[in-house]
Amino acid sequence: MRALKTAKAIHATQPSSSTVPLHTNELLREQYFGAAEGKSFKTKRNKDMTLAEHFARGLFPALYNRTERFPGGESRDDVATRAQRFLDEVLMPYVWQEDTGKADSPIHIVVVSHGLFIPELIVLMARKDDVHKAKNEAEIRSNARGMRNTAWTRVEFGFQVRLERDIRNAAVEILTYMRQRVEPQNQGSDDSDVQTPEKALRLKFLNVKVHPHLHNLVRNREVTAKL
Repeated sequence: MRALKTAKAIHATQPSSSTVPLHTNELLREQYFGAAEGKSFKTKRNKDMTLAEHFARGLFPALYNRTERFPGGESRDDVATRAQRFLDEVLMPYVWQEDTGKADSPIHIVVVSHGLFIPELIVLMARKDDVHKAKNEAEIRSNARGMRNTAWTRVEFGFQVRLERDIRNAAVEILTYMRQRVEPQNQGSDDSDVQTPEKALRLKFLNVKVHPHLHNLVRNREVTAKL
């Protein structure tokens, strides 16, 4: 609900909010903690007890790896699986649409989700970029996580023609042209050796964890306590 309220607030400020679509998607929900929902995670893990024994006593210590989950809940790997579906089923079709020229102008998408989901999505986007893929994934994840409520990160994501392949194609076209000038009988011959430029996805971080709108915000402790 918090993410939806934020999305509606952003949508309402758009000059053409009546024509800008607002979609909801269950894939964007926060990590589900199952039996631990609403419980404190401050319990220290007893090294003499298994994780299952903690759960049986109603104790929910913090989980430290990507595969552990609370009873009935999701692990971080489960969240990443959801993020992958969102990337493939929702975001990538827009990227393809812009790349193929079917979009009249650059497509801007605001994705409003939660603090544990967003880093998973950004890491998956970075994996599609050869440049970021070579970097330490933990570094990318660290840059994306820890955003304050309603803070935002902006990335530019799309295809870029590989320069080296583009240059090679140009050279092949020149050689083909020269060959046809020297050997006219070869005109109209198979030119399948001229390859289509290979495209690479590129991810550029334009803004990270921006929250100037919170600088002058004063928390009312009394009201917060009553809520």
